[in-house]
Amino acid sequence: MAATIYLHWTATGYDWIRPGHYHRIIGGDGRVHRLHALTADLPAHTWRRNSNSIALACDCMGGQPDPWTLSPTAAQLHSLCQEVAAIARSWGWTAADITIQSVMTRAEAASNRDGRWMHDNYGPVIWGGTGERWDLLQLEQHGPSDGGEQLRQRIAALLSGDELALPASDRLAFRGFTSIEARGKKLSMPMAAPGR
Repeated sequence: MAATIYLHWTATGYDWIRPGHYHRIIGGDGRVHRLHALTADLPAHTWRRNSNSIALACDCMGGQPDPWTLSPTAAQLHSLCQEVAAIARSWGWTAADITIQSVMTRAEAASNRDGRWMHDNYGPVIWGGTGERWDLLQLEQHGPSDGGEQLRQRIAALLSGDELALPASDRLAFRGFTSIEARGKKLSMPMAAPGR
């Protein structure tokens, strides 16, 4: 199989960071945790699709009893798209290479939406599956069921250098500056709206 990037959610809270499952995990604040080399084949992220693939996951959807109480944040989705765009760029991919064959949500992979019949359909019920995996089918509660296509459009826009194509809600707003000390030097840092 050609190299594929799979997009997941962890079905946890916003700060679950554990190696072994995903190459990258994006916390609720949008911070990317790079846990494994992209060349490592992780054995259990996407059934029958783990070889020659990369798994990126957003820490979210672990709300009980309603997963949507911990829905994907705008910062997570933006960081997810930026991370995919950076990986794609490093592989020499262009915006035209961002297709369902190269970048898929777990919902799409579970339902074999790329046209490769890898297994029985365990994806969303609306796509004829058993409903076991529906990662990123929707990016917001009651939103359209085209999360994968929305993400691919955002990633392609980043690769084209067209950040204006991203929704305004996905842009991080800065509200001033602070300073931090790193390696003995004071650095000026922008501060996000919530004071981070």
